[in-house]
Amino acid sequence: MGAVQGHMSHLYDNPNLKFGEIQDIFQKAASGELVGTEKTDGQNIMVSYNVGDDTARASRNKGHFKVGGLTPDELQAFFGGRGDLEHSFSDSFRAFEEMARTLPEDAKLKLFGPDANIYYNAEVQDPRTSNVINYDVATLTIHRTGQGEYNKENGDLIRSVPEEYAAYLESLLDRTEDMIEDTAYRVQVNAIRQLERLSNDSTLVLAIKRLKNFMSTHGLSDNNTIGEYLVQSLDRQVSKVLPNINREAKKLLMKRMFEEAYGTENKKRKITQRAILDGIEDDESKSLAKSLIKDSKIIIAEFILPLEDIIHDFAVEMLRGLESAFILDNPSELERQKEEVRKAIEAIEESNNDDAMKILQQQMKKLKNVENMTTPTEGFVFDYNGHTYKFTGNFAPANQILGLFKYGRKGIPPMQPIDASEILYEKLDYVITSDKPFVALYPGKFKPPHAGHLGVVKELANNPGVLKVKVLISPRPYKGITAEKSKQIWELFLKGLPWADNVEVEIPKAVSPVGAVYDYIDSVSSSLPVLLAVGEKDEKDGRYAAAIERGKSRPQRLNQAPLDVVIDAIPSQAGGLCATDIRNAIAEKTPRSVAKVRECLPPHLSLEDKEEIMKLMEPVISAEEAAQEVPLEETFRADDLYGLIDEILDELSGMGVGGGKIQGAATSSTGKGPWPDLDAEEENEEQEKDQRLKGEKALIQEVANYLLNAGV
Repeated sequence: MGAVQGHMSHLYDNPNLKFGEIQDIFQKAASGELVGTEKTDGQNIMVSYNVGDDTARASRNKGHFKVGGLTPDELQAFFGGRGDLEHSFSDSFRAFEEMARTLPEDAKLKLFGPDANIYYNAEVQDPRTSNVINYDVATLTIHRTGQGEYNKENGDLIRSVPEEYAAYLESLLDRTEDMIEDTAYRVQVNAIRQLERLSNDSTLVLAIKRLKNFMSTHGLSDNNTIGEYLVQSLDRQVSKVLPNINREAKKLLMKRMFEEAYGTENKKRKITQRAILDGIEDDESKSLAKSLIKDSKIIIAEFILPLEDIIHDFAVEMLRGLESAFILDNPSELERQKEEVRKAIEAIEESNNDDAMKILQQQMKKLKNVENMTTPTEGFVFDYNGHTYKFTGNFAPANQILGLFKYGRKGIPPMQPIDASEILYEKLDYVITSDKPFVALYPGKFKPPHAGHLGVVKELANNPGVLKVKVLISPRPYKGITAEKSKQIWELFLKGLPWADNVEVEIPKAVSPVGAVYDYIDSVSSSLPVLLAVGEKDEKDGRYAAAIERGKSRPQRLNQAPLDVVIDAIPSQAGGLCATDIRNAIAEKTPRSVAKVRECLPPHLSLEDKEEIMKLMEPVISAEEAAQEVPLEETFRADDLYGLIDEILDELSGMGVGGGKIQGAATSSTGKGPWPDLDAEEENEEQEKDQRLKGEKALIQEVANYLLNAGV
């Protein structure tokens, strides 16, 4: 879903969920008692309406709530320069505004408040901006969950709004449909759906049998939670690798490992590595502890994988044959998706890329076979005991395979060539028609570079008269961002683009961009003319004006052939995007300020590349600053940290799962508790074993409470 709402959780993502509750959900689903809505594959947006000035308001991040929401014109400007994405958001939001204006005044006040106080969780589904699923009808779908009233001072959620509000809006939409003029967008509330009961109980019996076997293997009862299982599994793993670690160091190490697994890359860790290592004596153990921290995501993902597999296989069967209300021909769309996945699998297998093959094999363990794709929908969303969950079936592995094929991953290039036309920006004014090819120079600080900068390079590289584009990065660090980091970001921007072979990114010796241009003019031995691309502001203030004369005077000054220089002023790119805006967003250090930065990155990038770029954009800080304690609310929040373990590994993003302390270790059917003896050598030393187990349980209790309630 993305944006403000983040991601819905699978059953295995909620550490508070009990194993008995998982069985109850299985039974309700198999009996046809699970009521929910279709999960859609679109772009998230929060929508409201200001009764005072009769305008719709939208939010894509916390900052938008603080300014009272974006008007239709402001939302279009926010997505300006992003082609179909700009138009899909703008068109859908204007359709929402037209609908809201037809509502009775008392209904507007109840639904939205007097000043756009209440926002509704919605999704844009547009054939122009399809992800995996091709929808036939452009629709703004308002979900039944995720509505809330937001504080305009800080952008925080004040209260959640019950589902009855969405149901009330749904009842009004039927009455207002005839009052709305013809529009390309349909506005509707996501219809209530009910999963069909299974024709026989074999799927249910198998799922519960597998779940019971899993529980028995790990000494778990129906009353144990997933969080308890994760903590006791991690406790065993740490004891196995570091059998002599003291209790305090072990506790800190486990907490840090959960931070690594559930945190996001741009957050500081509350538990420092130094605090852990200070409690460990020998160098070998310190090295092992570092390895555990480094491998935290993999270790914890392996713990959850068997449970994930059980839930996934059950969900696949429950979703078999489920049709989308937004697709006219469901069987044809399913076959199209299968063919896309087949092509992706074939391309990955033929790539001879070992890393890509490992990812494919991991996803094929879930998918097993393309024919196991049994529904064209993304999945099914339902509520259980006050928490919203999703069944996604084989959409998830198919989505991962297609993403790898289209966009690549960190260190893995895309398998599908990227069409440069996917990145849409304004054209440059100067089109070269000379018989002699030009070298284009694009100088700047680029601290950091963004989508607008890449748009300039794209236009230069695709200009028929340009032989080579040279991006010249000023070597001086600015606001903590170094030239080396800027170059790394440029390289990630250009990876896989078909025209990137004509682009060179350099860090010249000259301190300023102007000096870099003059040095090039003076030092280049070639007489190829130069197209100098500079900003409109730079062109107006004349700082590069001497470049033309400098090229002409080369015979007198340097005894070299003259060099023709043409200056082309660059129009505002990507909606007036500015590196200062990005630096300011980074400096905010609020949990969702990164959303604004992501909007400034080129749309073709993979999620992994975006995360790496986010890390590179982090300003370099001094050791003194790094040593200062950062308040918890500025670093970690529970709703940022907990969420999809599978998507944490792929996207390093989190979501809220609620809190609540574990009230005590539930006992297993043996009466001895869920945690077996961790040291076989003490098996016959009952008194010592009991003391040790009490200590282990207390430690596990403390770490589990930290995981579930302390915001990591």
